[in-house]
Amino acid sequence: MEILIILLIGVGGYWIVKEIIKPVERPIDNKQTSSFKQYGLMKPGEKLLDIDLHEWSGLWWRWAYTFSENRNPVADMTGKLSYLGEQDDIWYLAGSFSSNPVYRKATVKVGKPIFFPIINELYEVAPHVPCRQAVANLVESFNPKNLFVEIDGVALTNVAQHKIVTPTCFDLIPRQNSPVVSIGYWVALASLPVGEYKLSFGGENGYFKQNITYQLNVVH
Repeated sequence: MEILIILLIGVGGYWIVKEIIKPVERPIDNKQTSSFKQYGLMKPGEKLLDIDLHEWSGLWWRWAYTFSENRNPVADMTGKLSYLGEQDDIWYLAGSFSSNPVYRKATVKVGKPIFFPIINELYEVAPHVPCRQAVANLVESFNPKNLFVEIDGVALTNVAQHKIVTPTCFDLIPRQNSPVVSIGYWVALASLPVGEYKLSFGGENGYFKQNITYQLNVVH
């Protein structure tokens, strides 16, 4: 039997999704998307460090899966584990296992791209299910709404354009037979300048909600 593994902004919990609806974006009060250009906002079709963003989404899942529950950045409520997001040339941010609002502080090194999911899902592929069918099933079942991303109160107005689907299976555990496929809305910021920022993101999928705020300090 196929098992849906759903992570809402992180690796928290498992939920079974039902039917697809078009994502609904939160009201933005005339805030300008152009303000995000200074942060190096990337589009899903672009490459980050010569790697497709859908590949980065798979690498993010592998990263998030490596931690025990008591040392998982997704379970962290304060940001004390946010340094674990530094992975070679990139910095991952996590969501939360909880539906309650989460506020974290994090120090990030300048020059490292920041990559995080607004909301996402992982589908564990059963042995008898072709990867192509697994991807199709996940696309049909993905059901997010009220998506939002804001930096210092400025909203990203085209959140729906940041949908990323892995085109085929990948192994959640490297070099082990653990095929999964993923879908989600992801943000890649290639060049966040030195300074302090309030980054908020989240959304809803069924009864589960995410409202994550990072107070980011980007330093040399």
